[in-house]
Amino acid sequence: GKLVVQSADQGFTATFPEANISTSGDTQEEALSNLKSLIVEIFEDLESEPPEKLGPEPSRQLKVLRTFLKRNVPTIQKESAR
Repeated sequence: GKLVVQSADQGFTATFPEANISTSGDTQEEALSNLKSLIVEIFEDLESEPPEKLGPEPSRQLKVLRTFLKRNVPTIQKESAR
């Protein structure tokens, strides 16, 4: 899975198409940073739910996010550690 940043009317949008997650920012960097934060947030929310409570789409999202975070950005999790 890869992150896509595109120019939009008001700044930029950053999307993680594989996980169906999108956000925006005034600059490319901000859009990407917002997307990374959102990915971690959604991952933590989904992971805190009992697996049997997640529907097919959230379960798929969680799987994609888990793989993405493990593979690409171990630093993101450290940065947002509570």
